Amino acid sequence: MFTLSTLGSLDLLDPAGKEVTAVLSQPKRFGLLLFLALAQPRGLHRRDTLLTHFWPERDEAHARNALSQALSFLRQNLAEELIAGRGTEEVGLTPNLIQTDVEEFESAITDGRWAEALDLYRGDFLRGFHVGGAWGFEEWVDGERERLKQAAAGAAWTLAREQVERGALLEAERAARRALRYSFADETAVRGFIDALAEAGDRAAALSFFEDYCATLRRELELEPSPQTLEVAESIRNGRPDSVDVQPDTSPITQPAEFSGTPPMRSSVVPWLVGSGLLVAIAAGTFLANRTGTSGDLAPRIGIFPSTDLSPDSADAYFAGGVPDEFSTKLHMVPNLRLVSLTPLASYRGGEPSALLSEAKRQNLDFYLESSAGLMGDTAKIIVRLTDVRRDEQVWLGDFSTGFSAQSLVSVMDSIAQQVAYLVGVELAPEEREKISRVLTTSDEAYRLYLRGNYAFQVERQAGQSNDPRFNASVQYYLQATALDPGFEAAQARLALAHTYGFRTEDDESGRVMRLAQRAVEMMPRLPEAHLALARALWREGLREPAKDRLAIARSLAPDHPRLAEQGGVWKRAEGDLAGAIADYEEAFDRNPTGATLIRNLEYTYLFAHRWEDAERMNRRLIPLTDTVRTRMPWMRQIYMHLARGQHAEAEQAIAEMLLSSHPQLFYGVLNLGEFRVAERLLTPDQARVAFAPILAGAPNVDSTSFLLRGHHLESAHYQQALGDDAAAKEHWAGLKAWMEEIPTPIPSGN
Repeated sequence: MFTLSTLGSLDLLDPAGKEVTAVLSQPKRFGLLLFLALAQPRGLHRRDTLLTHFWPERDEAHARNALSQALSFLRQNLAEELIAGRGTEEVGLTPNLIQTDVEEFESAITDGRWAEALDLYRGDFLRGFHVGGAWGFEEWVDGERERLKQAAAGAAWTLAREQVERGALLEAERAARRALRYSFADETAVRGFIDALAEAGDRAAALSFFEDYCATLRRELELEPSPQTLEVAESIRNGRPDSVDVQPDTSPITQPAEFSGTPPMRSSVVPWLVGSGLLVAIAAGTFLANRTGTSGDLAPRIGIFPSTDLSPDSADAYFAGGVPDEFSTKLHMVPNLRLVSLTPLASYRGGEPSALLSEAKRQNLDFYLESSAGLMGDTAKIIVRLTDVRRDEQVWLGDFSTGFSAQSLVSVMDSIAQQVAYLVGVELAPEEREKISRVLTTSDEAYRLYLRGNYAFQVERQAGQSNDPRFNASVQYYLQATALDPGFEAAQARLALAHTYGFRTEDDESGRVMRLAQRAVEMMPRLPEAHLALARALWREGLREPAKDRLAIARSLAPDHPRLAEQGGVWKRAEGDLAGAIADYEEAFDRNPTGATLIRNLEYTYLFAHRWEDAERMNRRLIPLTDTVRTRMPWMRQIYMHLARGQHAEAEQAIAEMLLSSHPQLFYGVLNLGEFRVAERLLTPDQARVAFAPILAGAPNVDSTSFLLRGHHLESAHYQQALGDDAAAKEHWAGLKAWMEEIPTPIPSGN
């Protein structure tokens, strides 16, 4: 039998105990042997999977030829009977011909032989071993390395607990310190251990261990322990070592089969290990067991908050801004999860834990993911925390540092997505894991541009400006990314979506946007943004029913996404369904109470529905959110409402306050009120054309008089519709239509 060593050292010995140098000297072929021997599920693997893992840069014919040559090489240098297969598309290793230390380690953990497992774990999996150009293989190695390290940490914590119970406190502390070397971010296990030491009568050792842990946390992550951990330490210091109230799970749990290949390694589990990296799924199992309702109700609801920027250079803020979207893109590929996008809630970026928890409870979440991210030169750093909302307890803290490359960052995102799925109790089938792990792009610069585009798109949507040339950034970034890598599917999907929001460029045309959106749906069928892009493209072409059907698909994939509910409101209002529009807008507002565009849309709709108080409430919320370019809009709504209520004096006062402002956009607001009787005493349209000609000169290719006429008809139509005078409103809409047919405008209307 051949012997394969991968933990801490790397070696391959033949049955006589001699090193097989011919294989060891061929990294890619040796890597293929490693994957066939250890990848989950153990057994046969599809050739297509092997091709994408080891020869992604080659076309299929050349990649298949390279695979055949590699398999032939392994047969010749190891054993002819080593390679097994089923049909022409599946290949693997014949059982019982290779003995691996990984399988021995897993067996020891499954049997509860903790000390033996730790003896077998001599170091990181495949430490220092790399295969150039085999990106899929490298991702798999990273995932296995983390999984096995977490398994070793779980074994060390369990051994420490058993030694405490036997009274071997010194050995227990050694085991616990070994656990910290493997995973120092597991505070639940730390709390349980120091509490157990204190209960055993060694408070000094408990506090010493706690102080060392704090120093490690500060040094490695620049973080302080959680309030729960500090509370336990303080109770020990005060001589009141209250036990950690973490009960063991007694209900039958189906543990997730694997995280990046995790086998079901569960034996006797002690209560204070619920939070450890390997065994934390017990807490997730308790969560699932306590849920009631339909299978859809059982899907855990996970919120993703905006990321805190760690970059020392503000020019790199795009990295932290784009990271949550990447989490979302990956997690949307995980079935049986309900994601709640909280990225529009910029006020929660870097927020206090209590504020995050309060918002998570308001959103009825089961878990939430917060993160910090930044670029330090060529190094990217991402720190993520997963919190169980019901328990008010952190269940995972992950710290990742890597060079800025598409491959390494995608690998990190994959690891995070699969770890989150594992921790909340969602089992991934091999094909689902393969989808999540799929390489987005091989171009580092394309990936950087993609992240910049994601951040710019957030800014654009939050600002609500689709007609300002300064806000074309997202499309430009996505265009550059897809030019560098035409096969970058996620960037294609985002490009299509950005186009449909009106962030136009000179080469924008409807057919191209439609094709982009259709391609995005084909390649990323579980990505809600892809379906939204296609829905908006269909709507722009006048295909309203297919557009609404496509939006329904997007909403089924992400029922809690505020952007999707808002889109439903936009279309229902356009079709005259004010009640339906308000329902959708209010649903979106409940998820995103700080979105300026959303609030403005809801305010308009309340206004048209004669719900004056609700419109005024939205108006008050809008004013603090708007920048100087759009400051006139809230003032305009105030004037509308005063006029609609017959409060002419109040309307005059609002207009007077606008005139006192120094910002020209506020003056422009008066022009749109030119025909209103209350405004005629202050400024007529003719006077306005003369007074504000310099302002209007800034609008390229548009005649000043026509520009005023367009604004006059648009705002007058809104005003008359708010008053319920449909006939007058229709006249103004007709005037606007006639003007738009005669005068081309560079300012697109949104959809």
